[in-house]
Amino acid sequence: MVDITADPRFAGLLQAIDPVGDFRPDRGQILDDIEGEQETVPEDGLNTNDVSDLLQTVTQLSKGVCNKTDQEYRRLIAQFENFLVKHGLIKAGDLFATNPGTHAAHFIVLWIMNQ
Repeated sequence: MVDITADPRFAGLLQAIDPVGDFRPDRGQILDDIEGEQETVPEDGLNTNDVSDLLQTVTQLSKGVCNKTDQEYRRLIAQFENFLVKHGLIKAGDLFATNPGTHAAHFIVLWIMNQ
């Protein structure tokens, strides 16, 4: 795979994805966010009946959608891989290697921005 951080052609993409550079929230901000999210969780948790009803609803609504969705995902994956190969970013067949490359997220953004 190409190291896009060292290639000046990708400078705009990298700036768009990480415009603030090395900003990292401090520990206090992170703990405040976690505490705030925990306050939104009901004290009694999820009701088992609610989960069962939800699963039943999702099952009914998703009938017939799974195959079509799978076909669409596979079409998009092939289109994405062809784009990366065409631009010399990966070799054919390397897209879904055991470990995704370090620039996988950048490649997805680049592909979307190219559309």
